[in-house]
Amino acid sequence: MGGFFGVVGKTDVLSDVFFGTDYHSHLGTKSAGMAAFESSIGLQRKIHNIGNSPFRIKFEGILEQMTGSAAIGCINDSDPQPLLIRSKLGRYAICTVGVINNADELIENHINENGGQLNAMTRGGVNSTELLAALINRKKTFAEGIRYAQKIIKGTALILILTENNTIIASRDLYGRLPVHIGKSKKGMCVSFEHFAYQKLGYKNAYELKPGEIVEMDAENYKVLAPGMKKMRVCSFLWSYYGFPTSTYEGVNVEMMRYRNGHIMARNDKENGCLPDADYIAGVPDSGTPHAIGYANESKLSFARPFIKYTPTWPRSFMPANQKERNRIAKMKQIPVDELIKDKELLFVDDSIVRGTQLRETVEFLYESGAKKVHMRSACPPIMYGCKFLNFSRATSDNELITRATILKLEGEKGLDYLDEYSNPATERGKKLREAICEGLHLASLEYQTLDGLIEAIGLDKSKSAPIAGPERKIKMIENSKSDIYASAGVDITAGYKAVELMKKHIARTLNEGVCSDVGGFGGLFAPDLSGIEEPILVSGTDGVGTKLKIAFLLDKHDTVGIDCVAMCVNDVICCGAKPLFFLDYIACGKNFPEKIEKIVSGVCEGCVQAGSALIGGETAEMPGFYPENEYDLAGFCVGLTDKKKIIDNKQMREGDVIIALPSSGVHSNGFSLVRKIFDVENADLNEKYDELCGKTLGETLLTPTKIYVKPVLSLIDKVKVKGISHITGGGFYENIPRSIPEGLCAEIEKDRIKVLPIFKLIAKRGNVSERDMFNTFNMGVGMSVVVSAEDENKALEILKNNGTDAYTIGKIIKSDERISIV
Repeated sequence: MGGFFGVVGKTDVLSDVFFGTDYHSHLGTKSAGMAAFESSIGLQRKIHNIGNSPFRIKFEGILEQMTGSAAIGCINDSDPQPLLIRSKLGRYAICTVGVINNADELIENHINENGGQLNAMTRGGVNSTELLAALINRKKTFAEGIRYAQKIIKGTALILILTENNTIIASRDLYGRLPVHIGKSKKGMCVSFEHFAYQKLGYKNAYELKPGEIVEMDAENYKVLAPGMKKMRVCSFLWSYYGFPTSTYEGVNVEMMRYRNGHIMARNDKENGCLPDADYIAGVPDSGTPHAIGYANESKLSFARPFIKYTPTWPRSFMPANQKERNRIAKMKQIPVDELIKDKELLFVDDSIVRGTQLRETVEFLYESGAKKVHMRSACPPIMYGCKFLNFSRATSDNELITRATILKLEGEKGLDYLDEYSNPATERGKKLREAICEGLHLASLEYQTLDGLIEAIGLDKSKSAPIAGPERKIKMIENSKSDIYASAGVDITAGYKAVELMKKHIARTLNEGVCSDVGGFGGLFAPDLSGIEEPILVSGTDGVGTKLKIAFLLDKHDTVGIDCVAMCVNDVICCGAKPLFFLDYIACGKNFPEKIEKIVSGVCEGCVQAGSALIGGETAEMPGFYPENEYDLAGFCVGLTDKKKIIDNKQMREGDVIIALPSSGVHSNGFSLVRKIFDVENADLNEKYDELCGKTLGETLLTPTKIYVKPVLSLIDKVKVKGISHITGGGFYENIPRSIPEGLCAEIEKDRIKVLPIFKLIAKRGNVSERDMFNTFNMGVGMSVVVSAEDENKALEILKNNGTDAYTIGKIIKSDERISIV
């Protein structure tokens, strides 16, 4: 985690930035820095390691070392910052808060595509703030660059930039997971993670940024450079753990939330009959204490502090390098109040239980100090997943989480398929999880706050602050939706609900900033980002998988056909130069087997991820008597967006332009009626390996998913003038390529240059299919073709290859009325 603070003032602002940054010390313990701008000096910067000394000590001389009427400061647990950057946008200082999970991918892209370079740290790492700056520098303005960077990173990033124009630019992350506040006084304008940091310095609340909003401030006011997004997913850990007691986020105070949270946990324990007759209620210091106060007030049990953390000489930031010493210091900080522990039954409330390492040591310390029983309550629900947005856990793997580690001991890898059940204390698995953790930690009892309870304590709409569909709500919805009479006709509504719940974990992978609704409503809502687009044009496409599904039925393999469904739609849409925004699927089946539907949709979601498209809805229709019980049909629909002036048509195609092939992955999803006839697949052994297929089975080869060309083609369009694109589907070369060729011109394809895949040679041989018919039915190894000028040929090939597509030239445009000629 981390925090930042910045001021643009009418006089020197270093003192305010020093104290404002210091007020963020609860958010970071590794590194801190300050940067300032003064017109007569320029940009200045200081960075220090604060691992063993707090910010105030390390920067106590800063007021004599730096000066400026604009300055920023930051404290963090990540890489050293702020950084001073010189680029086409000018010279500036930048600091960030958050995490980038796809850093390796972005670094490779920056180096290979743009010929860029980045400073390497020890062991080859790259400073994430420098990476963000490199992404921002690709665009013409700070606002465009920040929005671009926010969209392509996977994770979270608050961004603060100090410019040479004596202004500060600030941006909240796209989903508003973390806060950014603006304050104002007679001295100037300030920006801060924590609002109380500037209130103590005489600034008053002026504004709280919306998700993704970008603002620029000077000493008088601020202006919006890019509007905020509608969708919010603010982190609930801000209230339960990260936030300082006086912090307020989205109008909700941290301390008050924690009181409510403890109150709700005690209420739940009373309703469930598991409130122990404890001598004292206590909090695990420090953030667990207010939760415990709320619990004590509701339970009417006495609140006490059985042990105190000794911090005068070991502040929170003191962290010895040696692990053995860290463990020793952690124990030495805990000073017991013997009279409140010896022979007492204690109930402790902790802010959360992640790996359980510190909790285990705390419980051992309490028993060593004479406690009779120790009960534990967690102010958060069971943590089953590591956070990919903020990295709240130091665990290197999700399986290090105490919940998952316990599940693996109880049930092995199979148990990870039932995380919802383990989260729910009402299920057998939920009870066994709590019992096993209690046994491992020597606890008398263990309960967690529920997801609904956490949402209630925060008080925001659930769509803003927490995931939807907790296990309790899910079970009630299914139970209330049973219809015996409809089931007697062959339609099981509960199976439909179960299938939807199984889908959600896959659908979550596809969601992006435009999605405005959750799966399960009557319509999918999407808010497109129209920034930089003068005349928005929507491009739609629809298609199905066809009789390739018969192969999936025969092999009982259903997790790849969804990729085909997406590919057939998005590959059509990008032929117009449009970026696919969202996708909907339609599954019609004879009987709804939820696990099978989940596999189908998992493939759809994988296709959407590859296409950068969100799955925002769909339909599963159970149609007994219309389809055989074990069969289904699968179709889809997608919508893309482009600028009218960027639509790809054939108006600029000229004689001499070259045709580039993008290789296919196999038969894709066309021509399967002929394939099935040639191989008599219903009676063939689809698991037989063929020498002609390089030792692969026929079934494996035929089910290879259709390749999705969205990312390489969009990258090509961004850098080269593309004059025509053809998606080679049913009808092969003769039907599809002419669709992108204008009258009077012809695509001359040199068939000897085509890298024909082995499956097509085998089809031609087995079926005695003529060469003309093969090119008139199948893609022959070319899934898509693009037309560019001869001058752009090498550049286009390089771009496509850098995007994982081994493209090559197969022909050229000539003058002729034939539209296509294969020679």
